[in-house]
Amino acid sequence: MNIEKRQQEFHKMKKLVQKKFKGAKIVITGGRYTIQANGKNVVSSEWPDLQFADSVYDAYKNAFISEFWTRQYNKKPKKVRASIVNMVGDDTNMPDNKPTIDRKSEPKIKIDEEIFDEVDYSVDRMEDWG
Repeated sequence: MNIEKRQQEFHKMKKLVQKKFKGAKIVITGGRYTIQANGKNVVSSEWPDLQFADSVYDAYKNAFISEFWTRQYNKKPKKVRASIVNMVGDDTNMPDNKPTIDRKSEPKIKIDEEIFDEVDYSVDRMEDWG
């Protein structure tokens, strides 16, 4: 990604985060960056992986993303949860493909049954082949 585009994205994210969280400032704790407003991390505790970032850009990106998903989650929690599960790949809540009816499935051909019918060609005459 080129520098100009990244700078535009950064300014857009920073502007929206500053607008949403009045007085938000970048804070360094333990060599990692967070954005805090009124002494509290702006990234919701619902998204613990996004609370700390390795760069200022990533801190604003995480705040921007978490604010969006928190807003969406408050509107439609079931759809957001399903979207996150599908994106992240957590299959603990995914439906399984097992049959719901408990009946034995029988093979269409029995094991001792012949697949093809046996035809007795011993009485065929060469004159009948034509």
